[in-house]
Amino acid sequence: YSQAEEVIKRKVLDYHVNDKDAMLLLGDVYLEWATEKDPALFPQAYDQYMDLIDLWGRKDEYLKRLLRYYIRIDNLREVLPLKAYFLPKKKALESQDLIELSGYLFDKLYGDLPPRDEFLRSEIEDVRLLLERALEADPSVPEAHYNFARYFLESKNFSNAKSFLKSALDLFEMADERKAKRILKQIHSYSLLGELYVEEQEFLLAEESYAKGIRLFEKEKEMSFLEPNKDVGKIYANLADIDYFISGDLQYAKQNYENAIANTYDNASVRYKIGFIQYTNKKYAEALGSYIKASDEKPEDYHLLLALGNSLFYRGDIFASQAYYERLLDLVDLQRTRLGIMFPQVRTDHADLVSMYLNASNNLGVVLSKRAKSTGDSNLNADAMLYLTESLRAWDALTRNQETMIRLEGSNLAQQNIKYLTNPLSDYDVSIYSGIPRTLYGEKNIEQSYLK
Repeated sequence: YSQAEEVIKRKVLDYHVNDKDAMLLLGDVYLEWATEKDPALFPQAYDQYMDLIDLWGRKDEYLKRLLRYYIRIDNLREVLPLKAYFLPKKKALESQDLIELSGYLFDKLYGDLPPRDEFLRSEIEDVRLLLERALEADPSVPEAHYNFARYFLESKNFSNAKSFLKSALDLFEMADERKAKRILKQIHSYSLLGELYVEEQEFLLAEESYAKGIRLFEKEKEMSFLEPNKDVGKIYANLADIDYFISGDLQYAKQNYENAIANTYDNASVRYKIGFIQYTNKKYAEALGSYIKASDEKPEDYHLLLALGNSLFYRGDIFASQAYYERLLDLVDLQRTRLGIMFPQVRTDHADLVSMYLNASNNLGVVLSKRAKSTGDSNLNADAMLYLTESLRAWDALTRNQETMIRLEGSNLAQQNIKYLTNPLSDYDVSIYSGIPRTLYGEKNIEQSYLK
């Protein structure tokens, strides 16, 4: 880019001042330079385009460059008027501009907007039309297929989405130009295709698609120092999910969750799963660290509060564990009040709530009984009995057939704990429910049906 700048300035503009073709080319060099390497150069691209408009008027060729500029600096307020200007002029925008504009507006329509721009979401129109025009303008450009695939994913048309992702990947492979933003879109295409295969329970195909995306990223990172984005990190997390939920290789899953974090995909869900693996391996201090990081984003997640309480309990910090169990019970009680009548045998979300109440009540009862034993405080023992009884009630609600009113056979841990407390000479010691859910509350597990 610096060499191109030097040639245009010294070999052309020094001899042909205000040559419009050279000025336009210099603006384009600055725009690509800023996009690919140094964002500080965006103002120089803007200045070139505005100089052209001042000298030669508001011609479409210059306004197209302003449109590209505003897309690249993410200025939706300026993009929308230019989009409205060009939309009636069907042939005014070339393939590159149509692809950039349609992809940008798609991201803004379905993605996050800063609060100051949220009111503009309702003004984003004609996305499907622009996607179609981009594809018609040049069907050989992979980004046109990639953007249409994402549109179909958002529209829940998974068959068309898969078809466009496959065609996009074929075209990415054949493309001569290999800029960073194109490579990142290719990696994202592998990730999206893998997610579709997961929905179809084609886990081997999903794993293969994720692996191709990861190999491409690692190769490009080594060759050109490609910087990751969240889509790159997510493909590591997606691959980890297959090991976490399907194959059961928790160590390999943990490795790829950590790769996801290293590549900017760091969120409560990933941290929780790492914590679950550490907890399963009885590395409670490490698990606690992962859960605390997850709680920065999800401080009141039911599953996370239970996991924090259990991790602290097994580290011997029963006072801190008590606080998490109590907070969990407070939140579940509040949700039960909101819901009114609950149907845990019918609705999985209700069953999950009752299960959390069952676990937390028992575990809090155990903590209080241990405190009573160490301090001799009979009030704590009475409170322990109360919470264990609450756990029994939750067990009854979860296991009793609502039509026959017959409870499933088997004993409950809280029942065994109550027996110990009422018979302190027993060899049995009170126990908490050690199991914790594999995901945060409300998250979907990947499951393989028996037919598959």
